[in-house]
Amino acid sequence: MQLRPIPDDFLEKVYQLRERIIQESKGHIFEDSAELVRQMREERTRYLEELHKSISEPAPYTRTQSPSPDHSSGTNYEHEQRKCDGGGDPSLRSG
Repeated sequence: MQLRPIPDDFLEKVYQLRERIIQESKGHIFEDSAELVRQMREERTRYLEELHKSISEPAPYTRTQSPSPDHSSGTNYEHEQRKCDGGGDPSLRSG
């Protein structure tokens, strides 16, 4: 492959196009990609910190109702009663 010099008229067109782009964009051609990446990383870090914080914080203590020892709720007492009386089957009843 043989390299050839770039013609001057082509280079002149490239420079003219460059100047036109700078004028139309008021000097702002490209965003600073390094700054953009830094900002996105900071945003992601804040998001992950908040997510970790919400996961690792214990939920507020809520008291659950448990059956009382005297079986006044009925549920456990009824279950125990069925176990003793054979679950309704007269042949399985104790005593």
